[in-house]
Amino acid sequence: MKQLLLWGLTGLLLNLNTPNADAARKIRFTKLSAKSKIIDIKKLGVKPASTTSYTQSWNIWAWNDQGYVIYGLVVLTKIFMGMRMAVQLTIRTPDGKVKHTMAEYSKGKYSWDKNRLRVWVPNKHVFQFNKTKGLFIARFGKWGCRLRLKRVLPGFRFARGVIKFGSRKFDGVNFAPRMEVKGRLMIGGKKLRFKGVGYADYGWQNIMPQNISKRWLAARSLSKDYTIIGAHLLPSAKWRPRSVPILAIAKNGTYIFQGDHRQIKFSARRRKLDKESGYMVPQYSIFRGEKKGLKVKLEVINLELYDKFDVLSQFNAVLRMLVKRLISNPFLFRYRAKFILTMTRGSKRTRITRFGFTEFAMLNK
Repeated sequence: MKQLLLWGLTGLLLNLNTPNADAARKIRFTKLSAKSKIIDIKKLGVKPASTTSYTQSWNIWAWNDQGYVIYGLVVLTKIFMGMRMAVQLTIRTPDGKVKHTMAEYSKGKYSWDKNRLRVWVPNKHVFQFNKTKGLFIARFGKWGCRLRLKRVLPGFRFARGVIKFGSRKFDGVNFAPRMEVKGRLMIGGKKLRFKGVGYADYGWQNIMPQNISKRWLAARSLSKDYTIIGAHLLPSAKWRPRSVPILAIAKNGTYIFQGDHRQIKFSARRRKLDKESGYMVPQYSIFRGEKKGLKVKLEVINLELYDKFDVLSQFNAVLRMLVKRLISNPFLFRYRAKFILTMTRGSKRTRITRFGFTEFAMLNK
């Protein structure tokens, strides 16, 4: 049974077991103490939930000047049958070819270290990270990667803390907003050296994505001098507030702006119909905000769709139809994008243009 089938069944189970307390509709944002604001990498390791179903994941993005783009995902889920692990690797080559590979492992086939962020399948996959350095290995026959990761920018929490949806919660941590990435790729049996930049984050939740949101945007630009990290959660219809954005901007390794829903307004425009999925995908997004006298406006313009992924593509036809109608119709749309950042402090105005990537996770209409 494929990993994505597992995720769909997990979503169904959590849908059926969502407690009535979730009808409260109001999203709550926890306040962090000074101590809890510090990102402790050890606490981002495997955290099994003893009494409820849950999902936790580690995401890795990397790209280089030659045009290679890598996306890695390690997921642990627990449903009534127990815990399972899944690993996904996507490689896009400079000529536009995209290769998706994935595998799922039952308990006993994978391991983790209780005292650090380290999870692995012997001789196949590894994801580990300490304070500033990490390793990601994913082997799928003639396709794979072995990447050394070095964090060069401090991490932060999405929305500055845990987000509570009724009795359930989501904790998102951008633990490596900018990394130096070096290593090797295996593409069709051919080994290539890789040197570029990257990003990594972490999530733990006991509520499935389709119960949280209709749409999720991740926007990332890592140029030589600027790091721009934007994200937006559009909650499902029963939740308020209806917009949960974040924006972090760093220049030469130092943050110059960090804001969330308390300081940032978000809008999405120029929606384009994707006929296969039926979704209207925004092509132009705007973040606006002000904090400590600095006004910012970030315009993100999608230029090229370089990867579209139907998350349910491996389901059989009957189960695929049922999941799409009863639970969710998840699609990923990844774009190369232009980032136009305008910053104003008093009479001084700075405007820069950089390039990066966006990902829209479309879950429900």
